[in-house]
Amino acid sequence: MGVMSCFRNNCDSIMCDTWVEPVGYICYECKTEFENKYAGRKFSREKFLKKLQKFMDSPKVYDFDVDTLSECDDNKITAEELWKRY
Repeated sequence: MGVMSCFRNNCDSIMCDTWVEPVGYICYECKTEFENKYAGRKFSREKFLKKLQKFMDSPKVYDFDVDTLSECDDNKITAEELWKRY
Protein backbone atom coordinates (compact mmCIF):
# COMPACT_ATOMS: atom_id res chain seq x y z
CA MET A 1 0.00 0.00 0.00
CA GLY A 2 1.40 3.36 -0.98
CA VAL A 3 1.07 6.72 0.67
CA MET A 4 -1.29 8.19 -1.90
CA SER A 5 -4.16 10.55 -1.13
CA CYS A 6 -7.72 9.57 -1.93
CA PHE A 7 -9.07 11.72 -4.75
CA ARG A 8 -12.56 11.94 -3.22
CA ASN A 9 -13.76 15.39 -2.24
CA ASN A 10 -13.17 16.00 1.50
CA CYS A 11 -11.50 12.62 2.10
CA ASP A 12 -8.33 12.88 4.15
CA SER A 13 -7.15 9.29 3.69
CA ILE A 14 -3.58 8.95 2.46
CA MET A 15 -3.30 5.16 2.42
CA CYS A 16 -4.74 4.38 -1.00
CA ASP A 17 -3.61 1.59 -3.27
CA THR A 18 -6.44 1.45 -5.81
CA TRP A 19 -6.09 3.55 -8.94
CA VAL A 20 -9.09 3.86 -11.27
CA GLU A 21 -8.50 5.57 -14.58
CA PRO A 22 -9.74 8.32 -15.11
CA VAL A 23 -10.98 8.89 -11.53
CA GLY A 24 -7.72 8.57 -9.57
CA TYR A 25 -6.86 6.99 -6.22
CA ILE A 26 -9.64 5.75 -3.96
CA CYS A 27 -9.23 4.59 -0.36
CA TYR A 28 -10.70 1.43 1.15
CA GLU A 29 -13.37 3.34 3.09
CA CYS A 30 -14.62 5.21 0.02
CA LYS A 31 -14.49 2.01 -2.07
CA THR A 32 -16.60 0.24 0.54
CA GLU A 33 -19.09 3.11 0.69
CA PHE A 34 -19.42 3.08 -3.11
CA GLU A 35 -19.81 -0.70 -3.19
CA ASN A 36 -22.52 -0.57 -0.52
CA LYS A 37 -24.36 2.17 -2.40
CA TYR A 38 -24.61 0.03 -5.53
CA ALA A 39 -24.64 -3.46 -3.99
CA GLY A 40 -26.28 -6.01 -6.26
CA ARG A 41 -26.82 -3.56 -9.14
CA LYS A 42 -25.36 -4.03 -12.59
CA PHE A 43 -24.31 -1.33 -15.03
CA SER A 44 -21.98 -1.11 -18.00
CA ARG A 45 -18.37 -0.31 -17.16
CA GLU A 46 -18.80 3.16 -18.66
CA LYS A 47 -21.89 3.88 -16.56
CA PHE A 48 -20.16 2.66 -13.39
CA LEU A 49 -17.20 4.95 -14.11
CA LYS A 50 -19.59 7.89 -14.50
CA LYS A 51 -21.28 6.98 -11.22
CA LEU A 52 -17.88 6.61 -9.56
CA GLN A 53 -16.78 10.03 -10.83
CA LYS A 54 -19.96 11.61 -9.45
CA PHE A 55 -19.40 9.79 -6.14
CA MET A 56 -15.78 11.00 -5.97
CA ASP A 57 -16.94 14.58 -6.61
CA SER A 58 -19.38 14.36 -3.70
CA PRO A 59 -17.96 15.39 -0.32
CA LYS A 60 -17.11 12.62 2.09
CA VAL A 61 -19.18 12.92 5.25
CA TYR A 62 -17.63 11.70 8.47
CA ASP A 63 -19.84 10.00 11.05
CA PHE A 64 -18.00 11.66 13.91
CA ASP A 65 -16.87 15.23 14.34
CA VAL A 66 -14.62 16.24 17.24
CA ASP A 67 -16.40 19.61 17.48
CA THR A 68 -19.77 17.94 18.07
CA LEU A 69 -18.66 15.32 20.59
CA SER A 70 -20.95 16.81 23.25
CA GLU A 71 -23.90 16.13 20.95
CA CYS A 72 -23.10 12.41 20.74
CA ASP A 73 -24.96 9.87 22.83
CA ASP A 74 -23.56 10.20 26.37
CA ASN A 75 -20.30 11.58 24.93
CA LYS A 76 -19.33 8.02 23.99
CA ILE A 77 -17.79 6.95 20.73
CA THR A 78 -16.34 3.78 19.30
CA ALA A 79 -12.65 3.35 18.57
CA GLU A 80 -13.52 3.34 14.87
CA GLU A 81 -15.17 6.76 15.22
CA LEU A 82 -12.12 8.05 17.03
CA TRP A 83 -9.68 6.86 14.37
CA LYS A 84 -11.75 8.45 11.58
CA ARG A 85 -10.68 11.84 12.93
CA TYR A 86 -6.94 11.16 13.21
